[in-house]
Amino acid sequence: MPMESPQVDPIAMLASQIAELEKHVSSRFETIERKFDALSSRVILLEKRQSDNYEINTSSVSKFMENPTTIREESLSFIEADIKDLSDIPPKIVLEALNSNAAEVR
Repeated sequence: MPMESPQVDPIAMLASQIAELEKHVSSRFETIERKFDALSSRVILLEKRQSDNYEINTSSVSKFMENPTTIREESLSFIEADIKDLSDIPPKIVLEALNSNAAEVR
């Protein structure tokens, strides 16, 4: 007696494949939603940081614009203090140090 192969219902097979596809698509969609939410959070955080930095920079510029000479004078006094500290070092050594720093910057 030949063995009969069990008959496969094509509709049931298609329904099973559709159910599997739906699970897969649903899972992928949830993954995409999570990634989108994470990216949205990052964008919001970056926008806030940029806004905060803008506010900080704006206040610094405003302070400078209010009294630029004071800041300039303070900067000059620091430079003068540094020069005075170098006054007891032989000029040749100072020049060599300055030249080596300039070479490092290049």
